[in-house]
Amino acid sequence: MKEVLTETDCGNMAKKMDGPTPWPVVGSLLGMINFKEKTLIEWAETYGTVFQLKMGSYNAVALQGYDAIHEAFVAKAKAFSGRIDSEILQKFRNGKGLFFAPYGEFWSNWRSFAKDSFSAVHKTINEGIIAEAFELMKYFTANADVPVDALPHFENATMNVVLQTCFSLRLDENSPKQREIYNLTYDGAISSPKFSLLLFLPWMKWMPGFCGFLRETEDERKKCVKVILDLADQRLNEQKSSQDLVTCFYQSYQSPSEFDRESFALLVQDYLFAGTATTANQLLWILLLLLKNAKCLKKLQEELDQTFTDVGSLIRDSAEGKDQGLNYAKAVMEEGTRLRPIAPTSNMHTTTEDTSVAGFEIKKGTVIIPNLWSVHHDKIKWAPDPETFRPERHLDDYGNFQKSDHVMPFSVGWRSCVGQRIAESENLVYLVALVKSFDISLAEESNDIDITGDSTTLLQPNPFKVVFKERFPNQV
Repeated sequence: MKEVLTETDCGNMAKKMDGPTPWPVVGSLLGMINFKEKTLIEWAETYGTVFQLKMGSYNAVALQGYDAIHEAFVAKAKAFSGRIDSEILQKFRNGKGLFFAPYGEFWSNWRSFAKDSFSAVHKTINEGIIAEAFELMKYFTANADVPVDALPHFENATMNVVLQTCFSLRLDENSPKQREIYNLTYDGAISSPKFSLLLFLPWMKWMPGFCGFLRETEDERKKCVKVILDLADQRLNEQKSSQDLVTCFYQSYQSPSEFDRESFALLVQDYLFAGTATTANQLLWILLLLLKNAKCLKKLQEELDQTFTDVGSLIRDSAEGKDQGLNYAKAVMEEGTRLRPIAPTSNMHTTTEDTSVAGFEIKKGTVIIPNLWSVHHDKIKWAPDPETFRPERHLDDYGNFQKSDHVMPFSVGWRSCVGQRIAESENLVYLVALVKSFDISLAEESNDIDITGDSTTLLQPNPFKVVFKERFPNQV
């Protein structure tokens, strides 16, 4: 066991706290590149459920297990609701949006706007989900009996729900505008290794190529803002009766300043970022886990056949929350997100004030890493088989679905995902529509796919193909 660090040694820990010995300059970053959620669990076996580490230039504390995460993000939400203050994030979001914005009045006001707006546009959201479910069925019907990669079509569906929610707009898959929006959301600065290096090693901006990258990131943000505001202006000029985020914005900000308009645009960009690839990959994980557990897939299909006679009613009722009788379907969703959460360590927080967790004092400005994976794979809570896909664990003795507070794929507390209900509704609707309509199987070349996945920024399944065979021809 290495010598325990004191406040003098680590800079901002007021109480002795153990942790892995940091490497010079990079600290523990090298151990956090791939499957950081598993690395954190390994370290916790040595250093405890709350331990310190160095993340490049930042002092950090990792939280393992339900008790520590709940204490920090629920019981002491204000103290643990900060974000890293970094120049690269300023260039990327200009202190706006929700995902990366610092805690404060601006963030609180826009989070309230987002929550209120989602409630106001629930009909538009539902209509978007229903439309995309039928579009998915049309595509897989047209390509029945041949191996297909489902991910891009799931991404198209989830992106269109965001566009419908924000602009009452739907774009065809791979249309120039759709690809432009997708590329601005995912294929720009945030996908570059330079982004992570500047986030944790901000002094690298003085290195060749990095100063230019900061300028490129700022230019990219401005371009994305322009594209989104152009869509918003286009929406205002259309004679549509639907309620969406654009109409909500102009009801709340009747004469918005350019500051307000940029703030709205970056809120939409955050919604695109958090509601497209993430939601689509989570659905893909659930589908893959079902395909690797044939008995579970059959049981789900039987429930759907017993509960709904036609897929149209199934889609509409489940989108509108009239999903009584879908207990096993909900259990499948819960188990899929438990076993393979798309963001196993969520987004890093910082402390907004001096505080404590599990008896350890933590100074203001400390980076906090919540390991949601440790809750989802807790050996006691999910005994005797935490690594097994078993939806029945989420059903009571009468077969009714029971949601667990130990399944938290959207995190918890003030910084939890504001679009959680939308994502959950989307994936439930798409899953039950496809399982009801098709006999789905892994393509022959994908039978041996490893379900460990690939974990860097997100935990994603390795590429695989599936075959959709129509159960009820000519129904779509």
